[in-house]
Amino acid sequence: MQNILPSEIAEAVKALRKSLGLSQAEFSKRLGVGIASLKRWELAEYHPGPDALLRLYREARDSGIGDSAAEFTRLYHARGNSGTPRSSNFAVEALPDIADAIKSARADLEAATYDNRLTAAERRTLITRAIDTLGTGTDIIGQVLADAGEIAE
Repeated sequence: MQNILPSEIAEAVKALRKSLGLSQAEFSKRLGVGIASLKRWELAEYHPGPDALLRLYREARDSGIGDSAAEFTRLYHARGNSGTPRSSNFAVEALPDIADAIKSARADLEAATYDNRLTAAERRTLITRAIDTLGTGTDIIGQVLADAGEIAE
C-alpha cells in the first residue's frame, strides 16, 4: 500500500463537492452516506472505505470532472484496495478516464512543442502537467495489471 496523507483524501472529497456546487448535506445524500461521515472525511478524521471511494469516483466521472475521477482512482488503489475482483472492476471503469488523461497530456505536450505563442513559463507548466498526468495514469495502469495477475492466481 502506498503512503498517502489523510489530507489527500480530505482535499479530494472537498474539491469534488465544491466543484459540483453542493452543500455537505446535499453531497452526503447524493453519495448515500451520513453527513457526519462526509464531514469526517473532509476533516481528515476518517477515510472513506472502498465502496465510498468507488461512489466518489463515479460522481466525478459522471459529472465530467476527469481530474477528480483520476484522483479517486489513485486514492482507491493507494488505500490498499488492489488484488480483489472489486478493484479490477474499479480499474476497468477507470480506463476511459485514463485514456482521456493521456490524450490531455499529449495535447499539452504538443502545445508546448509547437505553439510559438507560449512563453517559456507556459511551456514548463504544460510539460509539468503532462508529466504529472502521465505518471498517475502509468501508476494506475500498473496497478490494473498487478490486480489482474493477483486475481488470476
